[in-house]
Amino acid sequence: MASYYIYVDENQQAGPYHEEQLREMLAAGQVTGEHYVWKEGTSDWVPLSTVPLARPGAPAKLKVQGRASAPEIPNPLLRAQEARIKREEEKFQQTEKALAVGAGSKLGFRGRVSNAWCLMKDSFAILWADKTLLLLPLISSASALLVLIVFAVPAAVFYTAHPQLFQKEGVNHPIHYVIAFLFYFINYSVIIFFNAAMVACVSARMQGQACTVKEGLKLAVSRLPAILGWAAMSATVGLILDMIDRALRERSQFLANLVRSLIGAAWTLVAFLALPTLVIENVGPIAALKSSIQLLRKTWGEQIVGNVGFGIIFMLLAIPGFFLIFLGVFLGAASHSWVVGGFLLGGGILYFIVMALAQSAVRVVYQTALYFYAHDGFAPQGFSEAALAGSIAAKA
Repeated sequence: MASYYIYVDENQQAGPYHEEQLREMLAAGQVTGEHYVWKEGTSDWVPLSTVPLARPGAPAKLKVQGRASAPEIPNPLLRAQEARIKREEEKFQQTEKALAVGAGSKLGFRGRVSNAWCLMKDSFAILWADKTLLLLPLISSASALLVLIVFAVPAAVFYTAHPQLFQKEGVNHPIHYVIAFLFYFINYSVIIFFNAAMVACVSARMQGQACTVKEGLKLAVSRLPAILGWAAMSATVGLILDMIDRALRERSQFLANLVRSLIGAAWTLVAFLALPTLVIENVGPIAALKSSIQLLRKTWGEQIVGNVGFGIIFMLLAIPGFFLIFLGVFLGAASHSWVVGGFLLGGGILYFIVMALAQSAVRVVYQTALYFYAHDGFAPQGFSEAALAGSIAAKA
């Protein structure tokens, strides 16, 4: 006998039910012919009114644990509604608890740095569990450098052939903005593509699933139209910043730097969770940006504070690199032998390269964790609830 499932919502189906049970629920008014059902062997959900239910002369009674009489069938729609309300209440309580913790934590400067350090350790733990993920920022950096070289050569040839563009009357020529937009777009496309692959791998791990670099790249390819759209939006913002900077710099260099920094920081804040949203929810760039802005309105996101905390920590971690470079230059100049000095200088440069890759990877992991925490109301696997609570606080 066929078993049917009743469609309740996108997260739940009721069943399975036999044909006799469906007829009894129809008679009792628990379901109607407009409810959708599905049975094994069919390709899609169809209205119950279109299902030809077998009607034997004497409907058989269900036998449950030896009883000859059919038990009362609970209304599947009522149970689904109760379950949905319970899920929403649990999610609300978790979010309220998290926001209360975040709002109640009066973290000073040391507290912010300590909180950022905790988040950084959790992020490194995710990366340490699968060190191959570091290949993604490495390939991204190498690809961005290649884009710079490939783009710089024809640009240099073009400007060499048209030196008048550097003269006063050619400074504001539209071709400058076209070239800048193309460079921004190509460069952002490469960086966002590999960051999207990183988000895919990290989000899978946070949900207790394995994801290889190859699988992350494959998912990023499937999101390529949205990634290119987001790169175009980012390139447009970068171009607008350049235009504002150029217009203001003629009046005041300080004012130009200030306005550029403020607008750049505002864009970073409102778009902070756009990339995880774009990848995980499979939405377009505009929808991802709207989602990120809505989160900012809902909770005064302190992700920018987290970024500042990360910046302070990486600044402190950069001290050994500066020391190696300084020591290399000093020993090379003092001894007139650049063997040891060059070795130390190269070590310092390599140290900064590794730091840059680590900072890029940690930022993406943190973005993904914060997305899950803000979206679900609880910390994803591998992250501290208290640390993430310190990154989101309720609006005053």
